[in-house]
Amino acid sequence: MKTYALFDIGGTYIKYGLADEKGSIVLSSQMATEAIRGAEHWMKKVADKVNELKLSHELCGVCIASMGVIDTEEGRVVHANSNAPGYTGFEIRKYIERETSLPCEVENDVNAMALAESISGSGKGERSVLCLALGTGFGGGLVIDSRVFHGSSYSAMEVGYIEKGDSTLERLCSVTGLIESVRRRKGSLSGDWNGRRVFEEAENGDMDCLLSIDELAVNVAAAIRLMCAILDPAVVVLSGSVMAQSILLEKIRRRFAEYNEGKTSHIRIEAASYLHEAGMVGALYHFLQKHNPSNLQIDTLT
Repeated sequence: MKTYALFDIGGTYIKYGLADEKGSIVLSSQMATEAIRGAEHWMKKVADKVNELKLSHELCGVCIASMGVIDTEEGRVVHANSNAPGYTGFEIRKYIERETSLPCEVENDVNAMALAESISGSGKGERSVLCLALGTGFGGGLVIDSRVFHGSSYSAMEVGYIEKGDSTLERLCSVTGLIESVRRRKGSLSGDWNGRRVFEEAENGDMDCLLSIDELAVNVAAAIRLMCAILDPAVVVLSGSVMAQSILLEKIRRRFAEYNEGKTSHIRIEAASYLHEAGMVGALYHFLQKHNPSNLQIDTLT
């Protein structure tokens, strides 16, 4: 059985694992990115991990999902923000192939998540799947006929930059925005708040948390409405740890239905099937699409 090394490079952690060509993950772990030390540092950690895995497994390739805008033809970072110093312009594929002597392919992390959900997750069986990631920020990915839509410069669906009033969807539709809303309602910019605590306090009847969750649902539903008016997907898949909260999914669905008065009742809104491994699975699918275009039965991957 062919085996592939998988990586999902984020600003805080690098998730890594091993999978067979059907997408079954046989190993999954993570290590600190240490992003402040620069791109050369964390990419060396990736290469070293690949070479370590080669000692006990016969690897066929390295499949990477990464933060940043990714040129998928060249395996290069087109743009990364200031939280990833030295990453803009980094030649990921060339570096990994030189250091490991294995073929490598790279995809943006949200696009990889979208590909995984489209092929074997909550969007399986649909021709057009819109995925939105609610986390520290707000990102999107569009998959049509099992292929990621990248746009002319690999930056399609960077929806967090869309302006709404004096803010952006990045702030209004993210966990960061949810926490800021709670702090604002409580009249304090400090406090040990995170997404999990907000939902725990809401379950205990905290009105500030309940109102902030309602506000997030309204904002996300409005964002979905905007994108569906343009893209008309069959299903919208929402990912991020916050989507494990069924109360939020139901609020978003209800608000979306209210906005559209039945005009888009054919569009399903679902929580992501994958939790922490979507980026790695999507990176594998991206690699297989690039290297097995003639005989890959992509719709059979599970």
